Amino acid sequence: MESPARLVPRPSHARAVAVIDIGSNSVRLAIFDRLENALVPLYNERVFCALGRGLAHGDELDGEAMHEATRTVVRFVRLATALGVGDTELIATAAVRDARNGVRLVGDIEEASGARIRVLDGTEEARLSALGVVAGMPGATGIMGDLGGGSLELVEIRRGCIGRQATLPLGTMRMADAHTEDPSAAGQRLRTALAGVAWLGERRRANFYPVGGSWRALARLHIERADHPLHIIHDYALGAREIAGFADSISRLRPTALGATRGINRRRARQLPYAARLLAELLEATRPRTIRFCSTGVREGLVHSRLSVKERSADALLRAAEALGRREARFPEFAEALHGWLAPLTGNGPWRRLALAACHLADISWREHPDYRAEQGLLRVVRHNYLAAAHGERAFLGLVVFGRYGGNPADAPAAKRLGPLLGEDARRRAEILGRGMRLAWRLSAGSTEILGRTRLKYRPGRERIVLKVEGADVPPVGGAVEQDFAALAKALGAAEHAIRAHS
Repeated sequence: MESPARLVPRPSHARAVAVIDIGSNSVRLAIFDRLENALVPLYNERVFCALGRGLAHGDELDGEAMHEATRTVVRFVRLATALGVGDTELIATAAVRDARNGVRLVGDIEEASGARIRVLDGTEEARLSALGVVAGMPGATGIMGDLGGGSLELVEIRRGCIGRQATLPLGTMRMADAHTEDPSAAGQRLRTALAGVAWLGERRRANFYPVGGSWRALARLHIERADHPLHIIHDYALGAREIAGFADSISRLRPTALGATRGINRRRARQLPYAARLLAELLEATRPRTIRFCSTGVREGLVHSRLSVKERSADALLRAAEALGRREARFPEFAEALHGWLAPLTGNGPWRRLALAACHLADISWREHPDYRAEQGLLRVVRHNYLAAAHGERAFLGLVVFGRYGGNPADAPAAKRLGPLLGEDARRRAEILGRGMRLAWRLSAGSTEILGRTRLKYRPGRERIVLKVEGADVPPVGGAVEQDFAALAKALGAAEHAIRAHS
């Protein structure tokens, strides 16, 4: 066997962090660019090894699955080494800690890979899973449920802080093995187990955050059937009654019917009726107000747990938008100046934060053909893989950038499809900000110096908006500027608009 030491690392990824997660269903490698709260994987791969197969009828891991898991982990370790990842951590969860031969598997993998494995106990797995939710949804409040192949973790979250928790040996793989033809029996087992988690009854009407591959597959299925505008699972939010009814109906289907669904593989289809039954029972027990599916979990939680208090409290959406702007924009420094210039249009409320994110994203489509810049900017913003952005926030940012490039929602199907994700006030604010950005770029061409010689004078609710231009060396205002200024005044509902130039 060739030693990983012979591989030449790439120094460009020395700040990267890799997590290899040895789970009951799959083994996954996630490599993150650096230790920060704006987590976007550089590389993400999953291999179904089914380590938890058979644990429902015994206490040992399957030999074939152990061999496949060992081979997969060795490959992942070598990939991380070849990429020059400076920090790689291996963790194992329920299947490995519960199996009688789990220690042997850990030894085999450590000997073959040269890396150390940290076997998480149930308490630590629950804590890290909840931190993963917090990483992806700062300020989360409610109950997290992380359903894996071998266990179910339940954790109380209050404004991003971790509270009481419980770990139950009720993973989808164990359920599928123990109750091959009867998901309802799995539901009965869960009801019995939940009776011992007294604090669940105290958190009714809170949010519920489902985590784990099987529940993500359920969300994907609902997105397909509902024809939701965004095929993004993270922060896909639904009323509890709607998803409970959907989960109940899926729990009654045969895996063969689910396996034919786009995006659902056969392995996941076998477990999906059990995952749906468990979710339906949990919703009955917790009676939440809203379900917010979460694509982050124990891996992201592990990275998040290593951040400083200051780094954890940083705004992940703004950090991600700023990073994208630095990579893609012609003049990244223009974003802050643009945000200040737009202050009369944003005010000091919650919209100001999203306006700053939009300013960082405002120039990411400049390389596109002019006829496609608006639409491509819209699609890139709403589909980008940043966290800490609800679907409505994605739509808002996308429509701002769309307007900044002069897009007309009436002529763009992609823009019209986002309408249901926003209220009328948000749509209007997105149009105003987009018009304001377009005017700022027209005036300055991205020059902070020129922009600094101009300013808007406007107060919300007023009938008049004024654009002041100062300095003899500022480019003269032409017809294009006047046209963009008139469009902004119209979006604001201002009956009067005037340009005042002073040399």
